[in-house]
Amino acid sequence: MRVSAIQLMIAMLLLSSIPALAQADFQLTGSGGQADLGNNCYRLTQASNTQFGAIWFRRKADLNQEFDLSATLNFGSSNGGADGIVFAFQNLCSNAGGNGGGMGIQGVTPSLFVEFDTHRNTEYADPVDDHIGILRNGQVNHGAATSLVAPVCALENCGNIETGAGFPVRIHWQPDEQKLDVYFNNVLRSSYTGNVVDQIFGGNPYVYWGFTAATGGLNNVHSVCINSFNNNIIQLADASICEGEAFQANLPGGTNYSWTPNSFISNTAISNPVLSPPVTTTYIVSITDACNNVQTDSITITVNPLPEVSLNLNSPASLCANSAAFSLSGGTPSGGTYSGNGISGNNFNPAVSGVGTFPISYTISDVNGCVNTA
Repeated sequence: MRVSAIQLMIAMLLLSSIPALAQADFQLTGSGGQADLGNNCYRLTQASNTQFGAIWFRRKADLNQEFDLSATLNFGSSNGGADGIVFAFQNLCSNAGGNGGGMGIQGVTPSLFVEFDTHRNTEYADPVDDHIGILRNGQVNHGAATSLVAPVCALENCGNIETGAGFPVRIHWQPDEQKLDVYFNNVLRSSYTGNVVDQIFGGNPYVYWGFTAATGGLNNVHSVCINSFNNNIIQLADASICEGEAFQANLPGGTNYSWTPNSFISNTAISNPVLSPPVTTTYIVSITDACNNVQTDSITITVNPLPEVSLNLNSPASLCANSAAFSLSGGTPSGGTYSGNGISGNNFNPAVSGVGTFPISYTISDVNGCVNTA
C-alpha cells in the first residue's frame, strides 16, 4: 500500500519541524557492542555472533497522545546475516531480551513491537524474505496468538535490506483511531488497530520506547539513527488557580520523587501532590526511574486574586409579608448574581420568602473564573 507523494511530503514537513533529540536521552543496554556513534546514532550490535543490544528513551511516552517517530535503520552489509532490528513500546527502561532469533525483544512483556527481520527462523514461522511483523509481549512467533499482523516483505519488491545502506522508518501511533502505522523506505507497509493501552498494557498508557537488535549463529552490524519524534513526553504543564484553591500535579512513571519548595504541598515524595500556594510559585521536581536515571521538571502555579465585590443593598430595612416584589441593586461591580431566600433572578419577593430575617448574597465571577461573594 503506497502513500501519495503529497501525503509523504506533508509527513516529512511535519517531522522536519520537530527538534532533534539529545544523545543523553537514551539508555543503552545489552550484552556488549552497544555504542553512541554521535549525531543521535547508536550501534546496537557488532558483527559478532550471539549478541543483543537495545536503546531506550529515558522518559516515558503517553499512548493517550499521538506518537510519531522518524528513524534510519541499518541492517549491515552481509546478505544472509542475522537477525534484524525491533522497535518496541514496553514498560521497563532497562528491558532487553536474548540474542538470536529473539532479536533482543523475546521475553519482554508487556510489549508492543515491530520487527524488521533479516533472517528466516522456521520455528517462528518466518517468511523467506526480509520482513516486517507487528507482535506483542516479547513473542516473535508469527504462528502464535501474540502475532498481531501477518508478516510482509520489508520492501515492496521483497528485496534484500542487508545492503549497508540506511532505510528510513516511520512509526506512527494515532490514539483516536487506536492505530499503529509502520512505514519502511517511505512506504506504508503494515498497520495494526487495537486497544493497545487496555489490552496490552493493562490500562497504563505510559511506556518506554526504543530499538533492540540481536545476532545468533550469523551476524551483522545493526545501528539506528533517531531523526525526530513529536513531543510525546510525560511532563508537567503550568496551571492557574484562584486564591484559596489547590491544584493536583501528576507526573507518573518514576520510582522516587523530590519536590521543592516544601511549602504548601501535600507530599514532597509522591508523583501527584496537591499544590496550594497563596501566591504564584514554581515547584521543581526531581524524578528517579527504575534505572536510576534522574531528571527534573517544573510547574508554575499562577495564583489569581479573587475579584473585589461589595454589597450595599438598596432596599427597605424591613418589609411587610404582603409587600410587592422588587428588583435588588447595590452590588458592585455590576454583572453579578443575587441569591438568598425569596430571590428569583434579581428580584426579591416577600410572599415567597415568608416572615423572617434573611441574608442576601451578591456573587461575582471574573475572567479567570475566580469567584467572590459579599
